Amino acid sequence: MPQPTRKYKDLSLDLSTHPNTRDLVYLKDDEAVKRAVKNIVLTSVYERHFDTQFGCEVKRLLFENISPFTRLSLQSSIESVLNTFEPRINLLKVDVVPDIDNNGYTITIYFNIKNQITPLKVEFFLDRVR
Repeated sequence: MPQPTRKYKDLSLDLSTHPNTRDLVYLKDDEAVKRAVKNIVLTSVYERHFDTQFGCEVKRLLFENISPFTRLSLQSSIESVLNTFEPRINLLKVDVVPDIDNNGYTITIYFNIKNQITPLKVEFFLDRVR
């Protein structure tokens, strides 16, 4: 007998409303988990006041020189935070590609949701913001 798949819902961060029902718009299933993965990576340590262990070191590492050591530190930090704080996924791979011309990194995270076979991908660009 096949295992039932879980349904995931999450509020959209822009708190937009549906034009007809005026209810808050929410993300479903894969999109909800993808957004959660990106939000976990982009949350700094100590950013959540009542959960000081939650967060990732990527924003701090962006101000280091672009080097193989920084790339590996970013990769390790992302892997660690996702394995610790996102129990809904099986992390497959994290690619960190330096972009010297744009002074940042392209981050690609490959994972699948537990009890699902289809791999998913989240990709975004990290750069320094002052």
